[in-house]
Formats: sequence, structure tokens, C-alpha cells
Amino acid sequence: MTIEDVTALPFVATGVEALFRVTPVTGDATHGTSTMTTGPWMADERGLPCRGALGVLMDDVTGYPITARAPAGHWSVTTELHLDFSRSPALDGSVLRAESQVVTEDPDGGLATSRVVDESGRVVALASARPDSSPPTCQRVRCPTTSLQPE
Repeated sequence: MTIEDVTALPFVATGVEALFRVTPVTGDATHGTSTMTTGPWMADERGLPCRGALGVLMDDVTGYPITARAPAGHWSVTTELHLDFSRSPALDGSVLRAESQVVTEDPDGGLATSRVVDESGRVVALASARPDSSPPTCQRVRCPTTSLQPE
């Protein structure tokens, strides 16, 4: 498969993107971009930023270009996501911007990297992700009946 054979998929947002204030990812099979609005909702009970709140943004933006490369009828699942933070995100309502690019591709997916910057251009976090694309395996499964009654 070459880049010329690939068309970017429409981004499928779920409720989690709304909860974490992540905008739909745009891009193609080589890169992706998205934003996230910060706020006090990202703070823990002590008022400190929860860095993990960037997980949805980073997963979406790094997975998007790999998903765009998936064969028809396949979907992408993140099997590895590694985040490194250079600073905590602000809690002031500012917008963080994430950008990703594909590093390498393979028949099962690929490797992409991304970075998140704040409004002044300072790097907040770096990420690498290895999404795996596979065909859906949704099938009806009949589970054996077992007795959980005490003997």
C-alpha cells in the first residue's frame, strides 16, 4: 500500500472526546492535528493538573493517520501509547494543539509520534503510539451455562 492508495477516514468522535473537550482530528494518512481546551475540570482534588487528561487527545491524534491507512473493513486499536511530559498542562481554559506524523507502517498498523504544545508554542507532551489494524471480530458467542450455586 502506498500513500497514494490511501484516503483519510472521517473522524468518528464518541462521548469521550466531548468529555475531554477534544476537537475532531483532521489530516490524512501521513499526519493528524487536533486541539483540546483546558480548564479546572482537569484538576485533581488538590487542584493540581492531571496529566492523564491528555490521553484521549494523544491517542486520537496519533492513531488517526494509522487508521487512515487501514484496509477497507478494518479498524484500528491502540496497542501501545507512550506519553512523556515536559510540563503540566494549564488549567486556565487555554487551547492545547496536538500534531502527529507517521514514522513507519507495517501490514498490521504502524508507528506514529505526536506532540502537544500550549498557546505559546511550549511543548507540553510527546507521544508515540502503535495502533494495530484488524478486521472486526464481532460474532455472537454462546457461553456455556455454569452453575454458581454453592454445593
